[in-house]
Amino acid sequence: MAKRRDGIGHPLDRYRGFLLDIDGVLVRGREAIPGAAEALAALRGHGRVVLLTNNATRSRRGMAARLAEAGFAVAADEVVPSAYVAARFLREKHGPVRFWALGEEGLGEEMTLAGHVPTSPTAAEWVVVGMDRGLTYDKLAQALRAFQSGARFLATNCDATYPTE
Repeated sequence: MAKRRDGIGHPLDRYRGFLLDIDGVLVRGREAIPGAAEALAALRGHGRVVLLTNNATRSRRGMAARLAEAGFAVAADEVVPSAYVAARFLREKHGPVRFWALGEEGLGEEMTLAGHVPTSPTAAEWVVVGMDRGLTYDKLAQALRAFQSGARFLATNCDATYPTE
């Protein structure tokens, strides 16, 4: 614990780490929230920082790159998107599975990195769903075929509404 000049440790030093949401705390859309990069750097001086997001469109690597574009120095292993959590959950509970992703690139990337195997909807054991800004009726029909073939369902987050910037 670092001591201040008055001999008293900083109040944040009593914590081992900090969990921060990304969207709305560090960035709004593609723009950094003023002062957020400095605050993040200051927190790092007092413990480990883990950045969370229920956004499954990007992988850990992709989210770190997005944050770098906004002016944050962030390593991929500091970022925990819901796609990563979903992939790890399935791995821990069911081992490697055959999946079909209804979502964007980051979801499939995290699933594959966790050892899961992408497949066709009718061969999928699991349909894993995240935000998909390119959602079509064809994709919905493919998901229906997967469910009719016995696939189970996993959502990466339960937002009842579509978040806006």
